[in-house]
Amino acid sequence: MPESFLKGIIQQALREDLGKKGDITVASLFFSNPIVSARLIAKGSGIICGTQLFTRVFQFLSGKFHFHFFVREGEKVKPGQLVAEVCGPVKEMLLGERTALNFLQHLSGIATLTSCFVQVAGSRIKILDTRKTTPGLRLLEKYAVRIGGGFNHRCGLFDLILIKDNHITALSLERNVSREKAINLSVQLARKKFGYRYPVEVEVNSFRQALIAYQAGADIIMFDNTRPETVKKFARIIRKKEKRIILEWSGGVTLQNLKKIRRLPLDWVSVGRLTHSAAALDFSLKIAG
Repeated sequence: MPESFLKGIIQQALREDLGKKGDITVASLFFSNPIVSARLIAKGSGIICGTQLFTRVFQFLSGKFHFHFFVREGEKVKPGQLVAEVCGPVKEMLLGERTALNFLQHLSGIATLTSCFVQVAGSRIKILDTRKTTPGLRLLEKYAVRIGGGFNHRCGLFDLILIKDNHITALSLERNVSREKAINLSVQLARKKFGYRYPVEVEVNSFRQALIAYQAGADIIMFDNTRPETVKKFARIIRKKEKRIILEWSGGVTLQNLKKIRRLPLDWVSVGRLTHSAAALDFSLKIAG
């Protein structure tokens, strides 16, 4: 990730915590600023992610910090495990502690949940994230998905043409045509505007819609909350065709129903909860007595 982006995220997070007055607790207690050591301890089981951002927070506050990590980015940790030793000035240690831990816990939680979905999905199906991310933190959260073994669907509205249900409804109203004709027209308009510069994906919820999107030239068909039988039927039809496309499943995916979804003839499964519902993986930073 760009250095300017990381710096901006850290500045914003620290500004939110320190306000205009700074840490009034530290200011009232410490007159000197001795160097102290602290231990970073994992309090849960999961995948660690965000170690670079963790260190950058403290280095942003002072150039006197030193770190020794006992685990690498993307490795598993367990409760009570010593993750790292941190050495630096006590004032800045206390100033940056919560901000650094917040980043580490949030990203590790996403990586951990992603890893669980990847394991259940197996090697044939790719687990993808969505745009259901925390505003301002998308690049970080999508990075955490990759650390957990998942893949990024798209980073924004600018890198893939995804024609969703609302696009089709709005286009059918504007052109006064049926939804089926709007699906076909939407793919044609996208190709006319951009050619094959970007992949074209169409969200569908029926066999007929999927077939229209395929015949119109879509590269990816996203089955959103669709009957499994519909996916199977469509896959059987296109298997006989020369043109290969990507089949994606979306909507309400959990670890429980993924066990059934993975049996379908799919390439991708997109999971919004990777970023919008991942529980933080808890860590503590304790100054050595």
